[in-house]
Amino acid sequence: HWELVGRTHYEIHTDATERWKEAHQKGLSGETLKNDSDFWVQEDGTKHWLRWAIVPWHDAHGEVGGIIISAEDITKQRQAEEELRWSAANQKGLLESTSDQMWSVDTHYRLIIGNAKFLQYTEAVLGRTLKEGENVLGTAIPQEYLEEWRSYFDRALGGQRFAVEVATQLIQPTRYREFIFNPIYSSDGQVIGVAVSGRDITERKQAEISLRESEERFRQLADNI
Repeated sequence: HWELVGRTHYEIHTDATERWKEAHQKGLSGETLKNDSDFWVQEDGTKHWLRWAIVPWHDAHGEVGGIIISAEDITKQRQAEEELRWSAANQKGLLESTSDQMWSVDTHYRLIIGNAKFLQYTEAVLGRTLKEGENVLGTAIPQEYLEEWRSYFDRALGGQRFAVEVATQLIQPTRYREFIFNPIYSSDGQVIGVAVSGRDITERKQAEISLRESEERFRQLADNI
C-alpha cells in the first residue's frame, strides 16, 4: 500500500485513543510494550480485541529512530473463549452432580472449569487447587504422561470423540481410569475446547486381569495334560 507511505500513524488511524498515543510515546522513549488482550472500540462502534506490541528501533548511533507496531485481531478467539466460559458456567450444576472427575480446557489446554472431584485430584497431586486459566498440561499432568495427554487433547481438538483407559501411580498404587474426551463446538461449528470426564475403573480392570490370568493358568494346565 504505497499510498500510505509518508503519512502519519494518526492520519491513518484517526480514532487512536489517548491511551494508544501515550503507549507510542513510551515506545519512542525506548520502552518495549505489549498487551495480549486489549479491548478497542472504533469510532463507528465496532468492537475488537487486539494483541499488540510496540518495539523501538535504534539508528547507527544507538538513538531511538522510531517504533515498530504490530497488532493482531483476536476478536474471534476472545468470542470463542467467552462462549466456552458461558457454556461451562451453565453446565456447572451438572458437573457437580456426578461422581466422575469432569473438566474442560480451551484450545491452549488452559482450564476453563473443573468440578469438585477434579479439583480435589489436582490438590492431591499439586498440593494446591488448580486455578482457572492455568495450563493443565503444564501442571496437573505429570511430565511422564505429558506427550500422551497432549495427543489426547489434540485428537479432541481435531473433532474426535473417544475414550481411553489409563493406568497411573500418581497418588497411590496403580489405579485404572477411563477418560472420555469430547470436543466442544461454538455456535458456528468451530471446535473451541475439550470436555473431559474421568472415572475410576480399577475394580473392573483388576477383575479383567484376574480373569485373564485364570484363563492363562487353565490353558497351561490343559496343555500339560
